[in-house]
Amino acid sequence: MNNSTQHAIESRVSINTYEPGRTLDSNTIESPIAQATRAPSAYNLQNWRFIALRSEDAKVRLKSAAFGQQKIVDASVAFIVCGTLAAQPRTIEGVAPAVQAGSREVGRRVVQPSGRSNP
Repeated sequence: MNNSTQHAIESRVSINTYEPGRTLDSNTIESPIAQATRAPSAYNLQNWRFIALRSEDAKVRLKSAAFGQQKIVDASVAFIVCGTLAAQPRTIEGVAPAVQAGSREVGRRVVQPSGRSNP
């Protein structure tokens, strides 16, 4: 890992106070989303969607789902990052060559925290 990446990771902070009346222009909101969509993912699926909440009504509704955190409403924009299941069939296709080559069985088996698996 290069020094600038390590520094960025180690020096990040959580911001918990906001300027409730401050608005952000669309470019300020869209730019970090554009960067986030370039992040690598398994099999290059990029199976995520981003929702930017700007309206007070939308942020109030999210606040109730976010354990009443006032910062959701106070922030100029609140982001919801969603994983999509649409990529799941492509994931199975992607691992098929490894399975066929004799790698560990992958299948559609779900391993439970107890260690038992369900087909």
